[in-house]
Amino acid sequence: MAGGYNLFDLDQLRLEYSADEWENLLMCRFIDDSASIFTLSYMQRCMVDSQEEWNAAHRVPPQLLGIVPKNATGFGGMVPTAKVSAKNELIPFQNRFLALNDWIGEEVIRFDEY
Repeated sequence: MAGGYNLFDLDQLRLEYSADEWENLLMCRFIDDSASIFTLSYMQRCMVDSQEEWNAAHRVPPQLLGIVPKNATGFGGMVPTAKVSAKNELIPFQNRFLALNDWIGEEVIRFDEY
């Protein structure tokens, strides 16, 4: 490791781990998981969803989150997207909150026009 990272001793680490542990943990080489308590295929079912799945669940258009498209066609314009998103997502929630004004008997919640 001439000129490289020198804050640990490779020889000492080799003594601390078995050959399989060394290859798997420190050399990033995966070993046969048939003897493991949890196989890789079992653990993959616990993996986190992709960014696209999270964004879809939050129902916010990706261009409004600043996400850059992965394809050449893009997402479309920001202003039309924002208007459609506001009409379909934001205004219905605002109307539900505004109904509290009637329930309370006075205006305690107000929104600016979008």
